[in-house]
Amino acid sequence: QVAFSAVSKAANFLKGELSAIVTTGMQFQASMSQVKAVSGATQAQFEQLTAAAKQLGETTKFSASEAANGLVLLSQAGLKAEQSIAALPDVLNLAAAGGLDMGTAADIATNAMSGMRLGVEDLARITDVFAKTATSSNTNVAAMGESFKYVASIGASAGVSVERLSAMIGILGNAGIQGSMA
Repeated sequence: QVAFSAVSKAANFLKGELSAIVTTGMQFQASMSQVKAVSGATQAQFEQLTAAAKQLGETTKFSASEAANGLVLLSQAGLKAEQSIAALPDVLNLAAAGGLDMGTAADIATNAMSGMRLGVEDLARITDVFAKTATSSNTNVAAMGESFKYVASIGASAGVSVERLSAMIGILGNAGIQGSMA
Protein backbone atom coordinates (compact mmCIF):
# COMPACT_ATOMS: atom_id res chain seq x y z
CA GLN A 1 0.00 0.00 0.00
CA VAL A 2 2.77 2.47 0.97
CA ALA A 3 4.80 1.61 -2.13
CA PHE A 4 1.75 2.03 -4.36
CA SER A 5 1.02 5.42 -2.78
CA ALA A 6 4.60 6.57 -3.35
CA VAL A 7 4.53 5.42 -6.98
CA SER A 8 1.17 7.12 -7.49
CA LYS A 9 2.49 10.41 -6.04
CA ALA A 10 5.59 10.20 -8.22
CA ALA A 11 3.48 9.53 -11.31
CA ASN A 12 1.24 12.51 -10.56
CA PHE A 13 4.29 14.71 -10.00
CA LEU A 14 5.82 13.64 -13.32
CA LYS A 15 2.50 14.16 -15.09
CA GLY A 16 2.38 17.73 -13.75
CA GLU A 17 5.98 18.41 -14.75
CA LEU A 18 5.45 16.97 -18.22
CA SER A 19 2.33 19.08 -18.64
CA ALA A 20 4.27 22.22 -17.67
CA ILE A 21 7.05 21.41 -20.14
CA VAL A 22 4.56 20.83 -22.97
CA THR A 23 2.67 24.04 -22.14
CA THR A 24 5.90 26.07 -22.09
CA GLY A 25 6.96 24.60 -25.42
CA MET A 26 3.58 25.41 -26.95
CA GLN A 27 3.76 29.00 -25.69
CA PHE A 28 7.22 29.40 -27.19
CA GLN A 29 6.11 27.97 -30.53
CA ALA A 30 3.04 30.24 -30.58
CA SER A 31 5.19 33.31 -29.86
CA MET A 32 7.73 32.34 -32.50
CA SER A 33 4.94 31.81 -35.04
CA GLN A 34 3.84 35.36 -34.30
CA VAL A 35 7.45 36.55 -34.74
CA LYS A 36 7.59 34.87 -38.14
CA ALA A 37 4.29 36.41 -39.23
CA VAL A 38 5.12 39.92 -38.03
CA SER A 39 8.80 40.08 -38.95
CA GLY A 40 8.59 38.78 -42.50
CA ALA A 41 11.85 36.95 -41.80
CA THR A 42 13.27 34.45 -44.25
CA GLN A 43 13.61 30.87 -43.02
CA ALA A 44 17.30 31.43 -42.26
CA GLN A 45 16.53 34.64 -40.35
CA PHE A 46 13.69 32.93 -38.49
CA GLU A 47 16.09 30.20 -37.39
CA GLN A 48 18.48 32.91 -36.09
CA LEU A 49 15.61 34.61 -34.23
CA THR A 50 14.59 31.28 -32.71
CA ALA A 51 18.17 30.52 -31.67
CA ALA A 52 18.53 33.97 -30.09
CA ALA A 53 15.32 33.54 -28.06
CA LYS A 54 16.36 30.05 -26.93
CA GLN A 55 19.82 31.27 -25.94
CA LEU A 56 18.36 34.04 -23.77
CA GLY A 57 16.03 31.48 -22.22
CA GLU A 58 19.01 29.31 -21.31
CA THR A 59 21.40 32.02 -20.13
CA THR A 60 19.25 34.68 -18.43
CA LYS A 61 16.45 34.91 -15.90
CA PHE A 62 14.04 35.40 -18.79
CA SER A 63 12.40 32.45 -20.52
CA ALA A 64 12.67 31.76 -24.23
CA SER A 65 8.95 32.60 -24.48
CA GLU A 66 9.57 36.00 -22.87
CA ALA A 67 12.40 36.64 -25.32
CA ALA A 68 10.08 35.63 -28.15
CA ASN A 69 7.49 38.14 -26.91
CA GLY A 70 10.19 40.80 -26.99
CA LEU A 71 11.00 39.81 -30.57
CA VAL A 72 7.32 40.18 -31.51
CA LEU A 73 7.22 43.75 -30.24
CA LEU A 74 10.56 44.63 -31.82
CA SER A 75 9.27 43.30 -35.14
CA GLN A 76 6.00 45.20 -34.77
CA ALA A 77 8.06 48.35 -34.27
CA GLY A 78 9.61 47.78 -37.69
CA LEU A 79 12.96 46.27 -36.75
CA LYS A 80 14.37 43.76 -39.19
CA ALA A 81 15.43 40.31 -37.98
CA GLU A 82 19.10 41.24 -37.55
CA GLN A 83 18.18 44.46 -35.76
CA SER A 84 15.83 42.60 -33.41
CA ILE A 85 18.52 40.09 -32.54
CA ALA A 86 21.01 42.89 -31.89
CA ALA A 87 18.46 44.79 -29.76
CA LEU A 88 17.56 41.83 -27.52
CA PRO A 89 20.42 42.33 -25.01
CA ASP A 90 19.51 46.01 -24.62
CA VAL A 91 15.85 45.17 -24.11
CA LEU A 92 16.83 42.48 -21.63
CA ASN A 93 18.88 45.01 -19.63
CA LEU A 94 15.98 47.46 -19.60
CA ALA A 95 13.55 44.73 -18.54
CA ALA A 96 15.88 43.68 -15.72
CA ALA A 97 16.44 47.28 -14.58
CA GLY A 98 12.73 48.01 -14.63
CA GLY A 99 11.45 44.71 -13.27
CA LEU A 100 9.47 44.27 -16.49
CA ASP A 101 8.84 41.46 -18.89
CA MET A 102 10.75 41.63 -22.16
CA GLY A 103 7.69 42.46 -24.25
CA THR A 104 6.88 45.51 -22.15
CA ALA A 105 10.51 46.65 -22.15
CA ALA A 106 10.68 46.27 -25.95
CA ASP A 107 7.46 48.24 -26.32
CA ILE A 108 8.68 51.08 -24.08
CA ALA A 109 12.07 51.31 -25.79
CA THR A 110 10.75 51.24 -29.35
CA ASN A 111 7.96 53.72 -28.55
CA ALA A 112 10.55 56.13 -27.17
CA MET A 113 12.76 55.51 -30.20
CA SER A 114 9.92 56.32 -32.60
CA GLY A 115 8.65 59.27 -30.58
CA MET A 116 12.11 60.82 -30.41
CA ARG A 117 12.54 60.15 -34.15
CA LEU A 118 15.67 58.12 -33.49
CA GLY A 119 16.94 55.06 -35.31
CA VAL A 120 17.56 51.49 -34.27
CA GLU A 121 21.21 52.36 -33.74
CA ASP A 122 20.04 54.55 -30.81
CA LEU A 123 18.12 51.81 -29.02
CA ALA A 124 21.01 50.91 -26.70
CA ARG A 125 21.38 54.58 -25.81
CA ILE A 126 17.66 54.84 -25.01
CA THR A 127 17.63 51.74 -22.83
CA ASP A 128 20.76 52.91 -20.97
CA VAL A 129 19.29 56.37 -20.35
CA PHE A 130 15.97 54.94 -19.15
CA ALA A 131 17.70 52.49 -16.81
CA LYS A 132 19.99 55.21 -15.42
CA THR A 133 17.11 57.66 -14.87
CA ALA A 134 14.95 55.01 -13.23
CA THR A 135 17.71 53.99 -10.84
CA SER A 136 18.80 57.52 -9.94
CA SER A 137 15.49 59.32 -9.46
CA ASN A 138 12.03 58.75 -8.03
CA THR A 139 10.59 57.17 -11.16
CA ASN A 140 10.70 53.77 -12.83
CA VAL A 141 10.99 52.43 -16.36
CA ALA A 142 7.24 51.95 -16.77
CA ALA A 143 6.57 55.54 -15.65
CA MET A 144 9.33 56.75 -17.99
CA GLY A 145 7.57 54.98 -20.85
CA GLU A 146 4.29 56.63 -19.87
CA SER A 147 5.96 60.07 -19.74
CA PHE A 148 7.67 59.57 -23.09
CA LYS A 149 4.36 58.59 -24.66
CA TYR A 150 3.23 62.18 -24.16
CA VAL A 151 6.41 64.21 -24.62
CA ALA A 152 8.81 62.34 -26.90
CA SER A 153 7.56 63.83 -30.16
CA ILE A 154 7.36 67.31 -28.60
CA GLY A 155 10.89 66.93 -27.26
CA ALA A 156 12.17 65.76 -30.61
CA SER A 157 10.49 68.70 -32.37
CA ALA A 158 12.10 71.09 -29.89
CA GLY A 159 15.53 69.50 -30.36
CA VAL A 160 15.67 68.08 -26.82
CA SER A 161 17.84 64.97 -26.50
CA VAL A 162 16.63 61.74 -24.94
CA GLU A 163 19.15 62.32 -22.15
CA ARG A 164 17.87 65.80 -21.32
CA LEU A 165 14.22 64.79 -21.57
CA SER A 166 14.87 61.81 -19.29
CA ALA A 167 16.65 64.04 -16.78
CA MET A 168 13.68 66.42 -16.75
CA ILE A 169 11.30 63.50 -16.19
CA GLY A 170 13.56 62.27 -13.37
CA ILE A 171 13.52 65.70 -11.72
CA LEU A 172 9.73 65.84 -11.96
CA GLY A 173 9.62 62.33 -10.49
CA ASN A 174 11.65 63.53 -7.52
CA ALA A 175 8.95 66.13 -6.96
CA GLY A 176 6.24 63.46 -7.05
CA ILE A 177 5.14 64.24 -10.59
CA GLN A 178 5.40 60.92 -12.41
CA GLY A 179 4.17 59.03 -15.44
CA SER A 180 1.62 60.84 -17.61
CA MET A 181 1.59 63.81 -15.20
CA ALA A 182 5.31 64.38 -15.81
